[in-house]
Amino acid sequence: MSGQGISTLGSSISQIAYPLLTLALTGSSAQAGLVAALGTLPFLLFSLPVGAFMDRWNRKRVMILADLGRSLCLISIPIALALGHLTLVQLYITSAVQGTFYVFFDIAEVASLPRMVPKEQLSTAMATNNAVITSFSIFGPPLGGFLFQISRGFPFLADAVSYLVSSCSLLFIKTTFQEEHLSTRKTLYKEIIAGLLWLWRQPLIRFLTFFGAVYGHHADSCVKMRQRQASKMVREPHPA
Repeated sequence: MSGQGISTLGSSISQIAYPLLTLALTGSSAQAGLVAALGTLPFLLFSLPVGAFMDRWNRKRVMILADLGRSLCLISIPIALALGHLTLVQLYITSAVQGTFYVFFDIAEVASLPRMVPKEQLSTAMATNNAVITSFSIFGPPLGGFLFQISRGFPFLADAVSYLVSSCSLLFIKTTFQEEHLSTRKTLYKEIIAGLLWLWRQPLIRFLTFFGAVYGHHADSCVKMRQRQASKMVREPHPA
């Protein structure tokens, strides 16, 4: 929990640093908004297919690789700043790639939670997880602004370190992150279509999904929606 909390704090720090850095480089609020949007767009585009993949892939490995990928993306920004070669295109790419890795990590984490705690403690674990996300999301932006005043590269360096801490903490977790693989399973295409149909038939969750993609990674309502979906995974057996 502590490792994931530090990771969430780091994400909130860089979330405010991206538009600040873009404004400093270009003076354009439109460009700053575009960089921020590229970081949240993958949530809308990739959530359903990634969710299907998480039933097939090793979730712990995915979470570790996603943390390492995000760390490498972010460390490139202070390096480019130090060398005097940071470009707007690099910020576009880094924001989009980091957002994509976030989708893989987030869905793997939510899908793994029911395997990490006993069923009777799941609600408490979800509430605690939500409290950590909310708390660090509040403190992260002011800290990111403070670090940016010291040095433009500091917020990204801090976030990169937070992902390294998160990946190391995952290595010490011995619990299996997923259920036993079923011998028969729908094709990936059919599972994605089924997920889209289910989402379309749930007006509230459909709205929260699109709202979360527009508002950002840490939209509290979307966190709660994903937690309810995780709880549903425990209550309902997978089809054979």
